[in-house]
Amino acid sequence: MKNYISCLVLVAVLLAFAPSAWALGWQLPIGSADEGPVSGNTNIPWSDLTLAFNAGTSPPIGDYSVDYAGNGSAVAGQVGNYANFTFPAASCDSIGVYADSGLPAVDYVQIQVWNTTGTGSWVTICGSTPLVGSFPANGVLSNDTWTVIPFTPMTITTIRFRYHYTVAGWTYWLWDIAYHSIPPVITPPTVATLNADIDLNSAVLQGQIIDDGGAVCTAQFEYGTTTSYELGTVSVVPSYTTYSIGMICGAFLGGLTTGQTYHYRLNVTNSVGATQGNDMIFTPAATQAGWWVDPTGDTADPSPPPGAQQWQNKAAAYDDDDQTLANLSHYTTDTSPTTYLYLTHSVALTCDKIRIKASAGANITAMVIDLETVANGYADSVNPVYNSNTYPSQQWQEVPFAATAITGARIRFSVSNAGFVINVSDFDFHTVGVEHCWAFIDGAFAGANK
Repeated sequence: MKNYISCLVLVAVLLAFAPSAWALGWQLPIGSADEGPVSGNTNIPWSDLTLAFNAGTSPPIGDYSVDYAGNGSAVAGQVGNYANFTFPAASCDSIGVYADSGLPAVDYVQIQVWNTTGTGSWVTICGSTPLVGSFPANGVLSNDTWTVIPFTPMTITTIRFRYHYTVAGWTYWLWDIAYHSIPPVITPPTVATLNADIDLNSAVLQGQIIDDGGAVCTAQFEYGTTTSYELGTVSVVPSYTTYSIGMICGAFLGGLTTGQTYHYRLNVTNSVGATQGNDMIFTPAATQAGWWVDPTGDTADPSPPPGAQQWQNKAAAYDDDDQTLANLSHYTTDTSPTTYLYLTHSVALTCDKIRIKASAGANITAMVIDLETVANGYADSVNPVYNSNTYPSQQWQEVPFAATAITGARIRFSVSNAGFVINVSDFDFHTVGVEHCWAFIDGAFAGANK
């Protein structure tokens, strides 16, 4: 069983999130980028992407016959590069496309939008995933005709578009692309109650607003010795006038009875309804050393190998869920070793070991782990604390070392091949001392040994 140490800096103000206003109706993107070839493909980059949204007026009045972005095929039977079109978050119900489509060289068009709900995901609105078989019913674009593709309303920030070529040597044109924004779709919030950080007579309750539903929300914990939560409510801190979805919030409880079991849950309300989080329990007790502690954050590799991919879904490496994975796509053009996965803790911890669950196999020749020490950062002579390929795949590998004050760790892999994905499902620090942390609660500092 894992005990949790979360040293929170809490500021008491009203928790609220107001989504940015956006223009309604047909709108044009404001940015674009070529996403690059799919691993193993040898495609020609897009040209003149900005010409696909330079009409000056919103569709369906465009400059279809004036200019265009272009994409060609170098090899038959491959998908072209994605053209990404970006814009500020907007609730949308359709996109519009004016493009070349169909034979003699293209049998498939795939269009996806980035849905910002939760942690975000790509949603295919035209074509299928993966690109196999024939067009689905909504996958046909009329050649050089303004085509509107409807979908279930969602908040999106990006459209990406690509062709599937049956014949090499052809260039197809994307004349115009746009999105249709509508008033925001408000839904009840999605929340989770998280583990409490306990002490002898106090606790810091924790929870997460996974999705605010697209509207201003307020949050509070209710608690008691039963699931009736008869002891009342306490407002969450920190609170944000501009709230980031997924951020952890907390509340301090003092004057608790040692040994008494308490129930608590996070409740969040917006304009269309209230959501009650899952019930959790804690029992105040003296803090102990020798706890497994999650990282509290992550960062991108500041100096990745040339052309290498960055890790995706990094927070999944410390969410205590083996079904979610931090992942790194190692393409054929990438070098060895890989990009680092950086995991951090908000306060220094005195630790004597770490543990990790990560991919292993014939393609991986070594997993290398460095510690960020308080004394010398990643330049410390203790590094690397681990450099081996003998660990079991996605099972705990503990790495002991002399007790050291650290604030983070980084992990990378040496590989002998390419074209596969590397995963890390969990990572923990092991403390050997009692950590002291402070919380700023309602205008005053409260201290506790953690």
